[in-house]
Formats: sequence, C-alpha cells, structure tokens
Amino acid sequence: MIDLQSGGLPRRALFILIVISLLLLCWWVVFLSGGSALPHVHLVYVPIIISAFVFGPPGGVAAGVAGATLMGPLMPLDVATGQEQSFVNWSLRGVYFTGFGILVGGFRWALNARNEKIVEALNYDSETKLYRTSAFLHNISDCFVNRPENQRDAMIQFAVKNYDELIVAFGLEAYEAAIQSASARLSSAVPEASVLGRSGRDRLNVFLPDCDRSDAMQITAQILEILENSEDATGVALVLSLEAGVAISPDDASESEELLRAAAAAIADGALTSAQVHSFDRRTNDLRKENLELLAELRRALMNEGLAFYAQPKARCRDLSFCGAELLVRWNHPERGFIPPDQFIPLAERSHLRGAITTHALRSAFAYIGSLNIEDQPADSRISVNLSGEDVTDERFPERLSGLFRSNPNFLRRLELEVTETALVRDWAVAVPVLEALREMGITIAIDDFGTGYSSLAYLRDIPADTIKLDRAFIKDVVLSSQNQCIVRHAIDMAKEFGLTSVAEGVEDEATMHWLCDNDCDMFQGYWFARPMPQADMLSWLDTKSS
Repeated sequence: MIDLQSGGLPRRALFILIVISLLLLCWWVVFLSGGSALPHVHLVYVPIIISAFVFGPPGGVAAGVAGATLMGPLMPLDVATGQEQSFVNWSLRGVYFTGFGILVGGFRWALNARNEKIVEALNYDSETKLYRTSAFLHNISDCFVNRPENQRDAMIQFAVKNYDELIVAFGLEAYEAAIQSASARLSSAVPEASVLGRSGRDRLNVFLPDCDRSDAMQITAQILEILENSEDATGVALVLSLEAGVAISPDDASESEELLRAAAAAIADGALTSAQVHSFDRRTNDLRKENLELLAELRRALMNEGLAFYAQPKARCRDLSFCGAELLVRWNHPERGFIPPDQFIPLAERSHLRGAITTHALRSAFAYIGSLNIEDQPADSRISVNLSGEDVTDERFPERLSGLFRSNPNFLRRLELEVTETALVRDWAVAVPVLEALREMGITIAIDDFGTGYSSLAYLRDIPADTIKLDRAFIKDVVLSSQNQCIVRHAIDMAKEFGLTSVAEGVEDEATMHWLCDNDCDMFQGYWFARPMPQADMLSWLDTKSS
C-alpha cells in the first residue's frame, strides 16, 4: 500500500476526498450519459482501484459499496424514461464492484509485502539484522548536516582478522551464528543513540554521535572484550580475533562515507602493529594513497621500459681485479626524479609486480654479459641479479629463465642469482628444488644479506648455494667494532668450510677493504671500489680500469 504514515492524517484525508470526488464525478457522468444501462457505468472501477491501492482491501470494499450504491438505488436504469433498476441488477453490480475492490486490495497487500521483503533485504543484513553499508550511511547522514559546531562523532569498525580460518575450520553457518551472537552483544553494549551496521562478512560498524576520540577508544576496547567471547548456536566456542579502527568527524572526515573509509584505513594502517585498537592517522593514510599512486606509475614504468639496471662492480680481494657486477634497479621518474628501490620494491612484492622486475633484470643481465664480454673473463666473473620470494617459489621460474637466455644458453654459466634467507622462508619445500634446478643449468646461487635472516647455519647446510654475501650492516664498522669483526671473521671461515665464496657488501673505505682481505674474504663490492653505473659508463669504467 501507499505509505500514509509519513503524511499522517492530512494525507489520508486527501486520498479519501479524491476517492469520494471521483465517485461523485462518475455518478454525474453516468447520469448525464443516460443511466446505468450504458457502458459508462464501468467508470466507477477507477476510484475503486485507487481506493484499493491506497487503503488495501478495506478501501476496496468501501469504494465498492459506495460505487454500488451510487450506481444502484441512486442511479436510474434509463434517465430519459425514469426506469429504475431491479434489486437483483444493482446488488449483483455491487458484488462485482466490492469483489473487484477486494481483489485489487489483496493484490496490493501482497505486492506491498513483497516490496517490504525486498527493502529489508536491501537495507538489513539477513543474519544480524544490522544495517547494510548503504542504509547505514544513509541513516547517519543527517548527523553530518545538523551537528553543533563543537560536537565530535565517532565511527568504529571492527574487523574479524581470522575470518578465513574460521570459515575453513567451522564452516559458514557456524561463523554466521557467531557473528549473530556478537552483533547481539554489540547492540546491548553500545550507547542507545548508536547506529549499527555490517559491511561484508567480516566487518561490523558502529556510529557514536557526540563522542570524542578518547571516549571512542575506551568504548572500543570495552566492546572488543565483549565481542571476542561470542559462541555459535551449537555452543562451540569460536574465538573471533578482532581489531578495530576509530575515526572522528569532523577531524578525520566530514561525510559519512569518508568517515567509514577512515575507520577502515585505521585498521589497514595498524595491521603491522600489535595493538587491537587503531586510531586514524592522516599522514599514514596520505602515505598509503601516495604508495598506491606510485604502484600504478610503477606498472606503467614496467610496461614502457621505464626502469634501468645499473651495475655495481665487484673486486677480488687478492688483486683488486674486476670479477663481475651486481645489477641494481633504478627508477628515474619523469616528475618525481630518482626514487630509491627501498621505496618501490616492497610495493612491487606486495602486488606481484616483483616478477616483472626480475624479468627486466634478467634481460639486462643477458645484455651486460654480452657487452662486457664476461665470457672472456676468469671463470668466477659473473653478473648478479636479485630474486624475490615470488621467484624462488615459482616452479616454472627455471623454464622462464631458460627462455630468456635461449639465444645464447652459454651465458647462463655467467649468471649469479641472489636470494635472501627471508625469501626462502616463504616456502622452503618449493624453493630448494627450484634452486637446485637453477644450479643444474650452470647458474650460481648466492645467499644475499647473510647473517640477517632466520637461521643462517641451517641454511648453509641445506641451501644449494655457491656464495654468501655478508650484509653491509656487519661490514660498515668492521674496522672499529670487535663484535662485527667476530661475526664477519666467523662467517668467512664458515664459508670456506662449506666450500662457498664470500663476498662483502658495502665497502666504503680502504681500511675496510684491507681488513677484509687480511681476513681471507674472497670478494667485495662498495663505493670505495665503484659506484653503481649504467651500461655505457660501465664499459668506459672497464676500459679505464684495464688501462
């Protein structure tokens, strides 16, 4: 039925007046046309339909009875002769009118019930009966328009961190039962003026009007204790591992949707911390936006060959002769200028772009091996490329690499692939066979940043490696630090015991170089010997070095 509640009595009276007016108009038209014997009598169905649609079956009955009366006892069969209708004639017509009104009103009731179910499904979550996101935002939108100047409103979003784990272990039905229980507890725990909602399967939202940040943080901590003790309908204890984000309006956002995004952003920004309750921080949020923009630009740079790979030469300790180079990625952004690798490489690894960077690096390595005539150098001269955890856990990586060197497979013997201990931890069972396959192709494997990972001794024993690269953190102050000297000396000795080549990174001065050479380190690299340089400069540097 048409909603009369919003208009109250005046609107109801207006519709009644319209129906009465139409009934009288129909009577007048039928009377002027000659009486009820003519087809014009059926005009009365119009006000009956309107009344039934507005007021349901009762309205259809009332209009039907009124129509039957107007077109029966009050309407001659023939106006010209004054012939009256028989009782049977106008009473049957009244039955038709009334029955039609009931039928239309019943249809309207059924349609209205169906619409109410649709509206409920669109606005309310079926399990928790909380507002869905769009309805939630609509219901709190007025608070942002009529709010007093000094009032603060809080948005809290609760996220179920172990959602996937609970679904896999207990199933969707048990999880939804736990969420239903949690939402009931939430409803009883928040202030009366609060508005509750649900976003997706793993988010619950709470809007707290007239609540500042400190109060919101305190309330959130109290609610977390209540929510994490929910049980499913079967009594099985399901531990909901929750964290919450808090955002305040107008400090963090001035609109409802923006405020909800800010609360979600607080959760995302606090993912790497141990805290359960995270407050929105605009600087962190701006940094995330900047990183996302940078990621999109990195994707374009990869498509348009916008990345370059500089080579940093390595030297043998015994005679300071050139023995290859490590390729280091460089991004000279057309607007931002030089962007350090530690700013975009982590972004690439989180978005699966790291593999594309590796492909570009391998192509550059192939070009360097050819242009620098590495094959004519001593056997230990190689071009090194850094791999990611995504690369070493990809069983198809050796085949992909072989395809990149298809035009000259002999170059593979002059390629060294560097992998960190951290990357290997990603999937040890897959990484080791991949590394073994690479070694069978003639490629040497280096453990990069040795000593900074998880279990260096175990890796030395189990990794199919040829080289260890001592991290610059130990090399930087090795001349002055007795502790660093002890660590580096033992690492070099272990490398020799295992038959591995030792390479020191970050050699910045002559004293460090001499200390490493005096302690039997095999190779080193760093600014003291040579800075990273593009391929053309590398050729000139080699010519100068040889002369």
